[in-house]
Amino acid sequence: MIFIHSKYIPTEAAFVLQKYGCCIPFSSVGVTDEGLAAHPDVFCCAVDNFLVADGTFIDFIRREVACSGIETHKLQLVSGMHKVGFGIDAAHYNAVVTDKYIIHNSKFTDATIVERTSDRYYINVNQGFTRCSLLPLPNNSFITSDYGIAKKLNENKLEYLLVNADDIILPEYPHGCIGGCFGVIGSNVFCIGNLKYHRDGNKMREFFNDHGCRLVELYDGPLFDGGSIFVIG
Repeated sequence: MIFIHSKYIPTEAAFVLQKYGCCIPFSSVGVTDEGLAAHPDVFCCAVDNFLVADGTFIDFIRREVACSGIETHKLQLVSGMHKVGFGIDAAHYNAVVTDKYIIHNSKFTDATIVERTSDRYYINVNQGFTRCSLLPLPNNSFITSDYGIAKKLNENKLEYLLVNADDIILPEYPHGCIGGCFGVIGSNVFCIGNLKYHRDGNKMREFFNDHGCRLVELYDGPLFDGGSIFVIG
């Protein structure tokens, strides 16, 4: 497996993650807000077997793959229409896509993502940074730290858990968001932190168990919003 993660996740978390696959730490300079500049979920969106991404991000990933000797992994990268910018212009790729749904604020979704998800039901939410705030799990169940997203999930009769964001670390911001603390592939859930440090940790642990998820807590500390971990099998 290949893991694409923020260069700035805790050192222990990065070390443990390397035991599960090849890691590509990501960062950028001067293209978006400093607190988001190393967040993969700002620069790309997983759509089936593809990553739809900002062109600069694609160039970075291809270069890293070529230099690391992991060419055997077939990375299917598709360039989006937008460059990542500042403020809300950093939200174009921050959508959640499952086998049945695309969840995002339709005002900001990159057109390439829309084209590749035409067979999905679009759930339009107010939050532009949807993937930051929403963790998709198997069988279209979700964990979110955004009340507006939770309301939309409820309206669509989807199973979800709403949790507090205050215990999540995100440098440059008062707190982070729950989606940015995790990476998921199949039933495996990688957590940048330990749930025992979150006030809703027991609820999350139970939710993961109920949905057959295998939780891997990457370091013994508070949940850290690193802009998600993208996992390519």
